[in-house]
Parts: sequence; structure tokens; C-alpha cells
Amino acid sequence: TIAPIAAVLLLVRWGASAECSEEGTASGVLAAIRRGDYECAIASAKATGGRYENEVTLELRGIEKALKEIKEAVKPAATGSLAPAYQWAQSGSEIFISVKFAHKLDAPATLVNSENINEVSFSDKTVVVKAAKSSKRFVLELELLRSIEPANCTWSSASVGRATVTLRKASAFREWWPRLLASKTKPANQHVWWDKQEAFTEEQEEVEKEEKLRAKEAKKKPKEEQGGTNETSNETAAEPIEEESPEVKEEKEKQKALNKRKAEIRKSFAAKKKEVEDEARDEKRAINDETKQRIADVDETLRKKRDAVDAEMNAALEAVDAPLVADEL
Repeated sequence: TIAPIAAVLLLVRWGASAECSEEGTASGVLAAIRRGDYECAIASAKATGGRYENEVTLELRGIEKALKEIKEAVKPAATGSLAPAYQWAQSGSEIFISVKFAHKLDAPATLVNSENINEVSFSDKTVVVKAAKSSKRFVLELELLRSIEPANCTWSSASVGRATVTLRKASAFREWWPRLLASKTKPANQHVWWDKQEAFTEEQEEVEKEEKLRAKEAKKKPKEEQGGTNETSNETAAEPIEEESPEVKEEKEKQKALNKRKAEIRKSFAAKKKEVEDEARDEKRAINDETKQRIADVDETLRKKRDAVDAEMNAALEAVDAPLVADEL
């Protein structure tokens, strides 16, 4: 129990030892600290005159770390677990999951880092993420709609309070999952990772077309190869594309509307940007023309001033030569 431990610590702390005979030395201060004789440690530290600050500071840091660990150890263990909020997005070959260690996406995250993440594991159709911080324990267990390649799945502690998981789809072709989980009911802690998903909008259209084409070809192939018998067709027919749930359809419609609106905004601002650039180009042109004229004016003024100086110099030289010419005459 905690009481006997506290009693022992108090006895050690305040039971001043008579062996405080190394006052003023580093070894005396450190020895007193290590045996818990803080009165002797204080007296010895004062006697050193601050000469061993680094050694004492290093020792105290070790004690602070040990006390912190003791504090964490005596806290009551977590009695339950929380399912963290997460967002997901996909490309034709991968699934991306961003886990936030909080019960809601808009709630403050618990300061979980990579050291607090106890487990991230992958199997054919499951993903498990477990983390614990203080008295909080987070467990995310996902039963996936389709298979993944566990050996090619990765995760990282993206930032404090978050983890990012990347899953490799097991399909030999690019495919688009109608939903993430095997269950058709969307859990409350699941959200679409819109910022990530937007980057794959064009790929989604391409993949969905590929899937429809493959399904169409797969239905024709058994009849062409085996004469179209019902038995062969049933054995080799391609797996039908699973119907999307209302939630997924609604999310896709929202995404299409969002992408359309963003495209309109980009187009509008692109026109504004071009207008601004055209104005700047015209202004630069006018400045260049004005600058060229100004430079020409300066050059002309310079030429005239040089000519005037040359004329004045020639007049001065002629004035000097005039008496000599008169003498010769």
C-alpha cells in the first residue's frame, strides 16, 4: 500500500544523519542526496559555494525522473478502453487511416506519442491499434471489407496525439472499396479524410470505370470459352460489385458537390489571378517605356554637358596658345 512507502520516505527524508562530515565537497553533497539526508545535502551544497552545480543538477534530474515514474506507477490502472476517432481515405491500391487519440474528432487529443503506442498489428482483414497514456487506454479494432497485404502495411506516429496507418490492398488490380468496414453500419467514430481523399478524385473515376469494364468482361468470358453453359458461368463468374450503402452514396455525393464547388472557386480565382497578372505586366511595360525614355533624356543631357565642357576646355586652351602665336608673328 501507499502509506508504508510514504512513511519510509518521510523517515529517510527528515532523519538527518550524523554522518554529514563532507560538507563543501561534491561527493558529500551527492552522498547526502542519494541516502535521502536532505538537511545534510543542503548544508553541504551551501558550503561548496556553487562550485559543483553541474554535478548536483545531473543527480537531481535522475531523482526527478525516478519520482515521475513512481507517480505514474501508483496511479490507478485504466478500467476501460476508448475507441479513438479516425478518418480514412483511399487510392486504387492503398487505404489511409489517420487515428486521433480522442473520443471525438473535434475533441482535444491525448498527448500520445510513439512510446505510448503499445500495438499496431495487421492481418488479412483486420487492423488493431492500441495505446495508453496515464489512465486512458485506446483500442481501435477494424474489421475490413476486403483483404489487405499485412507485410506491406505500415504506420507512423505522425504528430503528438495522432497516428497514421497505410494499408496495401491485396487485389492484383486497382479497386475502389465502397466502404472501409465489413459492417454496413458506419460507426460514430469513423469519418472521411476529405483533405486526403481529394487528391485521388480523378483516380477514383478511372478505377470505377476499370472495375465496371472488368466485371463486364468477366461475365462474357465464361460463355465465350465454355459455350455459355449455366454451370460453367456460375463457377467462373466474377464476384459482383457490392452495392454501396446509403451512407457511402451520400458521402460520394457530398464529395462530388464539394469537388465541383472547389473547381468553380479555382476557375474564378484563376481568372482574377490572370487579370492581376495582366495589369502588372501592362504596368511593367509602361514603367519600362518610361524608364527607357528617362534614360534617353539623361543620356542626351549628359551629351550636351560633355559638349559644353569640351567647348569650354578648347576655349581655355586657345586662350593659353594666343600669346605664343602673337609673339611668333
